[in-house]
Amino acid sequence: MLNVNTGTAVASLDYYAERLTNYVRENHAASFDPQSEQLFDYLDSVGFVQLIMFVESDLGIQLNPATLSLDSCATVENFARLLQEHAAAR
Repeated sequence: MLNVNTGTAVASLDYYAERLTNYVRENHAASFDPQSEQLFDYLDSVGFVQLIMFVESDLGIQLNPATLSLDSCATVENFARLLQEHAAAR
Protein backbone atom coordinates (compact mmCIF):
# COMPACT_ATOMS: atom_id res chain seq x y z
CA MET A 1 0.00 0.00 0.00
CA LEU A 2 1.23 3.51 -0.79
CA ASN A 3 0.74 6.78 0.99
CA VAL A 4 -1.53 8.76 -1.30
CA ASN A 5 0.18 12.06 -0.52
CA THR A 6 3.84 11.09 -0.58
CA GLY A 7 3.90 7.92 -2.67
CA THR A 8 5.94 6.15 0.04
CA ALA A 9 5.23 2.61 1.19
CA VAL A 10 2.92 2.07 4.17
CA ALA A 11 3.57 -0.78 6.58
CA SER A 12 1.59 -3.98 6.25
CA LEU A 13 -1.48 -4.82 8.27
CA ASP A 14 0.52 -7.60 9.95
CA TYR A 15 3.17 -5.10 11.04
CA TYR A 16 0.63 -2.89 12.79
CA ALA A 17 -1.11 -5.91 14.34
CA GLU A 18 2.19 -7.20 15.69
CA ARG A 19 3.14 -3.81 17.16
CA LEU A 20 -0.27 -3.46 18.83
CA THR A 21 -0.15 -7.00 20.19
CA ASN A 22 3.35 -6.52 21.57
CA TYR A 23 2.35 -3.24 23.19
CA VAL A 24 -0.63 -4.83 24.98
CA ARG A 25 1.43 -7.84 26.06
CA GLU A 26 4.29 -5.71 27.37
CA ASN A 27 2.18 -3.08 29.12
CA HIS A 28 -1.12 -4.66 30.11
CA ALA A 29 -1.38 -8.46 29.85
CA ALA A 30 1.31 -10.91 28.82
CA SER A 31 -1.36 -13.49 28.05
CA PHE A 32 -3.24 -11.33 25.54
CA ASP A 33 -4.39 -13.37 22.52
CA PRO A 34 -5.34 -11.06 19.62
CA GLN A 35 -7.09 -13.91 17.79
CA SER A 36 -9.69 -14.50 20.49
CA GLU A 37 -9.72 -11.42 22.71
CA GLN A 38 -10.66 -7.80 22.24
CA LEU A 39 -8.53 -4.84 23.23
CA PHE A 40 -11.27 -3.70 25.59
CA ASP A 41 -10.85 -6.94 27.57
CA TYR A 42 -7.52 -5.51 28.80
CA LEU A 43 -7.59 -1.76 28.26
CA ASP A 44 -9.67 0.62 30.31
CA SER A 45 -10.07 4.25 29.24
CA VAL A 46 -6.64 5.24 30.57
CA GLY A 47 -5.04 2.20 28.94
CA PHE A 48 -6.64 3.07 25.64
CA VAL A 49 -5.36 6.65 25.82
CA GLN A 50 -1.89 5.23 26.51
CA LEU A 51 -2.25 2.99 23.46
CA ILE A 52 -3.14 6.00 21.31
CA MET A 53 -0.13 7.87 22.70
CA PHE A 54 2.04 4.86 21.74
CA VAL A 55 0.59 4.89 18.21
CA GLU A 56 1.26 8.58 17.82
CA SER A 57 4.75 8.64 19.34
CA ASP A 58 6.20 5.27 18.32
CA LEU A 59 4.44 4.68 15.01
CA GLY A 60 4.15 8.34 14.01
CA ILE A 61 0.47 8.07 13.12
CA GLN A 62 -1.82 10.90 14.15
CA LEU A 63 -5.29 9.49 14.62
CA ASN A 64 -8.37 11.48 13.73
CA PRO A 65 -10.70 11.17 16.74
CA ALA A 66 -13.70 11.20 14.40
CA THR A 67 -12.59 7.84 12.97
CA LEU A 68 -12.34 6.12 16.35
CA SER A 69 -15.29 3.92 17.19
CA LEU A 70 -15.92 0.90 19.38
CA ASP A 71 -15.84 -1.31 16.30
CA SER A 72 -12.70 0.17 14.74
CA CYS A 73 -10.79 -0.19 18.02
CA ALA A 74 -12.27 -3.39 19.44
CA THR A 75 -9.81 -5.89 17.98
CA VAL A 76 -6.17 -5.77 17.03
CA GLU A 77 -7.11 -6.53 13.42
CA ASN A 78 -9.64 -3.69 13.21
CA PHE A 79 -7.32 -1.22 14.92
CA ALA A 80 -4.38 -2.25 12.70
CA ARG A 81 -6.56 -1.65 9.64
CA LEU A 82 -7.44 1.81 10.97
CA LEU A 83 -3.74 2.57 11.49
CA GLN A 84 -2.90 1.45 7.98
CA GLU A 85 -5.64 3.67 6.56
CA HIS A 86 -4.37 6.67 8.54
CA ALA A 87 -0.79 6.01 7.45
CA ALA A 88 -1.85 5.78 3.81
CA ALA A 89 -3.73 9.07 4.02
CA ARG A 90 -1.03 11.20 5.65
